[in-house]
Amino acid sequence: METVFRINSKEIDSKFWKAIRLLFADKDVEVSIKASVNETDFLLSNPATKRKLLKSIKNVEENKNLVHFTGEEFLKMTKKLSKA
Repeated sequence: METVFRINSKEIDSKFWKAIRLLFADKDVEVSIKASVNETDFLLSNPATKRKLLKSIKNVEENKNLVHFTGEEFLKMTKKLSKA
């Protein structure tokens, strides 16, 4: 079993560790801690990416430049792409 916790470092307390012990009762565990990156902030930090994302949002809001397909068409395309 694998679980990812995303919490603020201020929330790492004895209750947090107790929850981990309950979740992984009697199992060996591996703990790895890293600072997480806010993906939205990261993407918006690049001016070109920001422009592209904002344009895409506007297109959706205005129902422009969108691709429409049925569920069946989607399944066929995913099968085709998975074979490539």
